[in-house]
Formats: sequence, C-alpha cells, structure tokens
Amino acid sequence: MQIKEITKEIEVLEQKLHSISAELEKLRKLLPKGGRLHALRHGKTYQYYMRNGLRVRSKSEILIADILDEMSIPFLYEKPLLLSSGLYHPDFTLLNIKERKEVYWEHFGMMDDMDYRNSAFKKIRRYEASGLFHPDSFLWTFETGRYPLETKPLRRMVNELKINLGY
Repeated sequence: MQIKEITKEIEVLEQKLHSISAELEKLRKLLPKGGRLHALRHGKTYQYYMRNGLRVRSKSEILIADILDEMSIPFLYEKPLLLSSGLYHPDFTLLNIKERKEVYWEHFGMMDDMDYRNSAFKKIRRYEASGLFHPDSFLWTFETGRYPLETKPLRRMVNELKINLGY
C-alpha cells in the first residue's frame, strides 16, 4: 500500500469513528444524570424495579435489563416503534454501533398461555413482514413456567451480543 492509500484509509476510518462517537453521544443524552439507562413510558403500569430504579413490567425483564446494564450495553425500554402493521413497544431497543442501526428485543414470558403464545407468534410475523429478522434486527427470548429464563445462558447470550453490537 502506498502512503496516499494509507492516508485515505485513515481519513475514512476517522470519519467512521467520528460518526459512531456522535451516535453514542446521542444515546448518552437520553440517559438520566448519573445513570446509564433511560425508560420511555407510554401510560402503562410498571410493577418491578431494577437495581438502578428503572421500572419494568416483569421479573424476567429485570434480569435482562440488569445484565445489559452490568455489561454496559445501553438500551431504551419500550421505545415506540412504528411498523407497517402498527405501533409497537419492543421491550428493549439496542444500538448496533458496528452497523449503525437499532436492534429490537422482545421477551415472551408467558408461553404457557395459548392466547399469549399465538399473539407472540403473530407479533414475530409482523416484525418479519417489516423486514426485521432474527438475529440481525430482532431478538427474542421465551420462557414457560416449566422452562424459565435462566441467567447463565442469558449472560452468555448478552456477552455475545455485546461483541456483535460493537461494545
């Protein structure tokens, strides 16, 4: 490689770094002072609290949110998302800083319930119809009473996610 090519490559990388830094700064502005997370509320009642005080709707969401926070992966909770089929509120919205795009995570925690399960599968199909596919743009986790969300595999998953998102 010639010096001119190397210089051009450095300039391109510096521009990408500047752009990613700007994206991260936008996310940081959404965070409360002294905190690393920000909850978006839309008139729903929350029942459970994370270690840092963020209110979520289920015990399993506490596990997911606490592990994301512990691994320094910023997220927005129930950020509104407009799809072709309507308005949704994915449990977690993450930023893939490598690809500069949002990744949505839904946790389906009551898969024992037939109506809930059918609704969950319908929701997955709507995400897919909007071009959001697992695992590139849309993540999901499931659990039942017999097969609850386990922290060890969840930690491994989030650790892999951290690498894939560029954190």
